[in-house]
Amino acid sequence: MIERTVFRNRRLQSAIAALVLGAAFAVWSLVMALRIEPVPDAAPPQFNTAAALPSVQRARALNVSAVVEENLFSPDRSPPVTRYRLPGNEDTYVEAEPIDVSQLLVLGTVVGAGSRTFAMCSLNGASTVIVRVGDRIGDFTVRSIKRGVVEFSTVSGERFEINANPT
Repeated sequence: MIERTVFRNRRLQSAIAALVLGAAFAVWSLVMALRIEPVPDAAPPQFNTAAALPSVQRARALNVSAVVEENLFSPDRSPPVTRYRLPGNEDTYVEAEPIDVSQLLVLGTVVGAGSRTFAMCSLNGASTVIVRVGDRIGDFTVRSIKRGVVEFSTVSGERFEINANPT
């Protein structure tokens, strides 16, 4: 026979409680796994027929010879007179406005080693900003900075220089 003092040990009491709870959980899980609940009847399946598919519209005929004549890789490498557009697309090309470089003012330059070179510029009389090679100010990109001269390029690629000390 087991003595009563053995059951007074807290660790043994905790272990027995855990064993009882584990056994109860295992029995409950087994009962829930074996119980089958009734499933309601589903609606009969409906299959799509060919009538449900959208009708296919015939594509418009393309003028292949016109496309081939405007070959991108032509020997003279000149761009075509008119831009090729897919049928149905509108021509959205807008003529670029002439750029007024008089808006840009170079106040001074500092030439140093590497990235220490910068220029102080103002656009349309706005506040002065410090720009480095590759920075943009308005529509202009700084291409190079030399002593007293800054070279800019426009969006179209046109390059021009502005002297910091015009005389």
